[in-house]
Amino acid sequence: MDVWATLLLAHLIADFPLQTNWVFKVKTQGSWGVGVHVGIHLLVTAVLIKDHLAYWHVLLVLGVAHFITDWVKLRFPGRLQTPGFIVDQIIHWLTLLLIAIAVPTMPVLLPTWLLYPILALTLIPALLTCLWILANDLRNQPTPTWPPVEWASQHLLRASQLIGFALVILVGTSSLLAML
Repeated sequence: MDVWATLLLAHLIADFPLQTNWVFKVKTQGSWGVGVHVGIHLLVTAVLIKDHLAYWHVLLVLGVAHFITDWVKLRFPGRLQTPGFIVDQIIHWLTLLLIAIAVPTMPVLLPTWLLYPILALTLIPALLTCLWILANDLRNQPTPTWPPVEWASQHLLRASQLIGFALVILVGTSSLLAML
């Protein structure tokens, strides 16, 4: 279970706080941008597993799966963003689960007592981003917008990014301490 939690933590860090507005913009411009985004995923994952060079094949599978998922999502956008976002995340989470099942003994860096609380905290920016996407979909409907939806579409992404960057610092510091 620690392997899946570690892979999920790396995913949540790379897909939310480290997918800055710039990364998202280059990701939408073509395959090279998706490659930049996948590279960030692989770097974060490599930091959170011990002896990552021995698990290069796992990183390769993870990178290819993430690239294909994001490339397909970007090439076939829907009118609404929320369904695509949810399907994208389900595919990523299931991919991570399959990798964890295939390589259950892959050594992870963070101890269990620290891994799960940090993982729970990293769900906050993901949830805020999901709510921001939903608010933007609702805001773009022909019916009048409810004031909380308007507020959410204007403020939740920034809140997600600020919380996310604090979590990046927390994960980075925890990883450095775990390496000592």
